[in-house]
This record gives sequence, C-alpha cells and structure tokens, in this order.
Amino acid sequence: IRAVLIDVGETLVERISDGQIPLRQQSMRPFPDTAEALEAVKRRGYMLAAVSNTEQSGDSELDDALTRAGIRDSFDVVLTSTSVGERKPAPAIYRRALQLLGCEASEAIMVGDDARVDLVGGAALGMPTVLVVRPGSKGPVDDVPVTFTVTSLARNPSDGGSLDLYVGA
Repeated sequence: IRAVLIDVGETLVERISDGQIPLRQQSMRPFPDTAEALEAVKRRGYMLAAVSNTEQSGDSELDDALTRAGIRDSFDVVLTSTSVGERKPAPAIYRRALQLLGCEASEAIMVGDDARVDLVGGAALGMPTVLVVRPGSKGPVDDVPVTFTVTSLARNPSDGGSLDLYVGA
C-alpha cells in the first residue's frame, strides 16, 4: 500500500453537511483520534487523500475547512464530489484521487464510515477497505464486504483495531 483515501465527514470529523451552508461558513470538529492517526500514517510514508461528497463546496472550500480544523497538512490531495462531478460510490472520485496521487487502486486503501457510500466504490476498483465504526455510526452491512473494521483511528484503542494497524497490512 502506498496511499490512503479517506472520507471526511463522520470518519475524521463530526457530521458535517454543506447542503444548506457552504463549508467556508462552517467549522469542522475533528474526532479526538483524527490528528494523531493522520500523523502516524504520514510518518509511515503513505500518501493521503481526503475524498468527500459535497453538495455545493469544491476542493478549495474543503481545503480551507480542513486547514481551519487543523488537519489539512496531513493530506497530499483534497478532493470533493462537486469538483469531480460524481458522488461516492461512483468511480470517478476514487479514480481522480488515485491519478493525483500517482498510484493504482491496488496500491491504495479506502477508509470511511459508510460501507455503501464510502467503501463500495473503492472496493469495486480493487482497493482494500477499512470501515470505521464509531458510536452511533451505521456500522457494517451484510451486502457490502469490508476488508477491515476498526472502532477508532487511534493507535492503541481499548476496544478494537486501529487505522495505523491496518494501513500497513
């Protein structure tokens, strides 16, 4: 694995939607484990892409929101469905992220909190997947197989595996 594509809303930050209010007018609140996990993945030499479905905000607005949230520096690529013209799980957003990272799907892993939206598209392209199951999240679904499931992005969570553990798999 050379690269990690990761969903933003409900994976890295608390629920956020730009359906009514553009991202430039909102504040993202990262989960407590987000910054440390992203830094650990970067230290291990992996490229990172933030891949997010948006209603009206483009890449620069997401870039700005991630900067204000204090996690932008971890990402090599910031990409929205608005800029690509297709929403996850359609393949275009994953393909564009891979192109910008300079790698193939077989060299990347997709991480997200929603198996049907975030992971199924990456899996269809041949990427291993990591489902992040946080309290109150949708969790696994029977008809969407995932490669790994974690309960935290933290390095040593008390109740399950971590992102850092599975990215190196």
